[in-house]
Amino acid sequence: MERIEILRRIQSGPPTKEQIEGWIDKPPALVLIDLSKKCNLWCDLHCGYPNQELRREDNEAQGKPNEPLFIDVARLKSAYDEIATSWSPFKPALQISADGEPLLHPKALEAICYPAQELGLDVGLTTNGTLLTVPKVEKMCLAGVRLVNISLDAASEETYGIVRPERHRRVNYFPIVLRNIEQAVKVRDRLLMKHDIKTQFMITMIMREETAHEEEAFIDLGKTLGVDKVSYRPLNTTAGLTPFTQGNAHEVVVGKDGVVEEVDGVARHPCHFPFTRFSLTVAEDGVKFVYCPHAWDRTDADIGVYPRDGSLKDLWKSVRLEEIRQAHLENKFLPGSLCANCADWRLVTGSDQVTYADIVKGIEK
Repeated sequence: MERIEILRRIQSGPPTKEQIEGWIDKPPALVLIDLSKKCNLWCDLHCGYPNQELRREDNEAQGKPNEPLFIDVARLKSAYDEIATSWSPFKPALQISADGEPLLHPKALEAICYPAQELGLDVGLTTNGTLLTVPKVEKMCLAGVRLVNISLDAASEETYGIVRPERHRRVNYFPIVLRNIEQAVKVRDRLLMKHDIKTQFMITMIMREETAHEEEAFIDLGKTLGVDKVSYRPLNTTAGLTPFTQGNAHEVVVGKDGVVEEVDGVARHPCHFPFTRFSLTVAEDGVKFVYCPHAWDRTDADIGVYPRDGSLKDLWKSVRLEEIRQAHLENKFLPGSLCANCADWRLVTGSDQVTYADIVKGIEK
């Protein structure tokens, strides 16, 4: 591929007053769908999954109950139907992801293709690429899935083994993922000869010290593979669950008025997440509605369970979520709360940010 789009999502300072006012009373721009709480990788430098899995194993050893591993697709499809109509004519984009690997879900293709093919929603999939087979790519392309984002994070097998290892380090998936990406692009290009295919492929690298030396090589790799986009994103803490760097102490400074003033040396400012997106994830008796997509296993990010606790629109306008939004508008976060312990707001608010919704919808900044 001769031309490739390079996206660098970087911190750009606090939001302006105009930006914050623009968040208020708007429909969600993005809904994140967590299909799976299981993964075949063990990315313990940057991902909350290993902590989550160890906790699950500890519960099992003690005979304690765990949530199911996979989302209920029948209830999820009902949620999709509501997403397609609740904020009409505006339709949020969907990011199909997971607290693990989404393609491990036994009904992954049904969950991914239905909202694109039947409801006309803009759908993007984020995957580690290990299970991205030709038949799956064909079905997603023909269904109208707009983006397949592969979290690759390395330009060499050696670096991949550091940042995206298999749990026991017995296999390095890097060559397998490269083969899958190359085949996926070829499938898309072949289908383009007969169909109006909108699917684009993107590889993503987390911006961290272990990968910084490979940024230019990562672009060259994207060109070799034939992908449409190469994206760099900041390392986040999954809402305080994982550190920015190994051994990094998480420091919260509380002012005289009892609210958080500073986290890890950065003055606190509002985050747009409670105003612009929500997540749907695994629950025992439905689909859990979570207001922060970074908060994988924090129960204080849960707003309720769909459909038990109301419609998605009810949960979006719930008293609890409105209180959280008000705390952001006033920049007043009480110590001990999820938002007080999080450091990821510094990465997601600048006016030059390219969001996942922008990428899936093809919006240029």
